[in-house]
Amino acid sequence: MIYVSSQSLIHLVISVAFFALAVWALVEALRHSASQFAFASYPKFAWIGVLAVAVLVAGNRFVWALPIPFTFILRPLAFLAVIYFLAQERRKFTSPARRDQRNRRGRQTPKKGW
Repeated sequence: MIYVSSQSLIHLVISVAFFALAVWALVEALRHSASQFAFASYPKFAWIGVLAVAVLVAGNRFVWALPIPFTFILRPLAFLAVIYFLAQERRKFTSPARRDQRNRRGRQTPKKGW
């Protein structure tokens, strides 16, 4: 029987979740064309580079063992980059007119007259 402390199990669950988020963000960035990044803060190649580094940092120690220095600084920065990309930048892939059209689709406007 294998005995694992609850602290190491929690650390493993958080690490796997962070790795899954980083892979999801990288796939999402690769899936969109460069023209869809027109409204984003940075171009596509910059986001792919940042998210690839985030995947390397997130998967370090339990997927692969790379001697990455300063992981105690890189890990929180990579987490912030992934969260920022998924929360803010991904919404900017569509034009503002299309976002307004998508937001209006669910609202019913009252008809005038009878």
